[in-house]
Amino acid sequence: MQEDELGQCCADFYNHPVVRHLLDGIFHPGGVALTKMMAQKMGLGQESNVLDIACGDGMSACFLAKTLSCHITGIDVGTEMVEKAKQRALTLGVSELTAFHVSVASKLPFPTGCFSAVYSECALCTFPNKDTAVEEIMRVLKNDGVIGISDVVISDYSQLDADLKDLFGYVACIAGALSSEDYIQLFESAGCRLVDTSNHSEQLEIMANRAVGKAKMSLRISSNNAETKEKYKTALNLLDKILIQIEEGVIGYQVFIFEKISF
Repeated sequence: MQEDELGQCCADFYNHPVVRHLLDGIFHPGGVALTKMMAQKMGLGQESNVLDIACGDGMSACFLAKTLSCHITGIDVGTEMVEKAKQRALTLGVSELTAFHVSVASKLPFPTGCFSAVYSECALCTFPNKDTAVEEIMRVLKNDGVIGISDVVISDYSQLDADLKDLFGYVACIAGALSSEDYIQLFESAGCRLVDTSNHSEQLEIMANRAVGKAKMSLRISSNNAETKEKYKTALNLLDKILIQIEEGVIGYQVFIFEKISF
């Protein structure tokens, strides 16, 4: 599947009413609290010109623009998500500090060296060609620029449940995830050095447990039709498997901070 096709599947998945309800509109573990922590480690501030790759509905971008007054450009493959991001920026009064575009990570529509920082939350794992995406990140990033990645990590892909290796596994940020060591090698091979890394698997577990609670409650609501209940049953089954694998240490969540090396 091509990047734009898989990206659209992801956008449609996270825009589905059942998924939005289960995740309560928060599309990555830790929410804006983890975004804030990553931004602090990246050293973002008023002078920063930042690219948010796979920005979704703009929650993180608008939060950082509002709290740090930095300039944020977001890209996402989902047209509806981009429109929601623009509306969020307007509502929060940060339209002058933000810009949102429909684009894929492997073909960024920006000049070389135009950003001082790039970040991506729970998205790199979904890219079919991660090498190309990282090449593009490096191209648009200034020398000595900083990169923040928060993403699902898989300690041993051979131990991953078979039901989490299909299309659902990809759009749920699991099937395409790398190990911690492979993420580091991916960026170091492209010309970065690792500045900091931290484990936040507990945030992934909290997110999954919250979704399980919502799914169970929704199954008890009599007004939900049979089709909707079936979707909640499917989600609950997969969430239970994800939780088991988090507890086993197969699935985790990690933040990586890299710096582009000047040559």
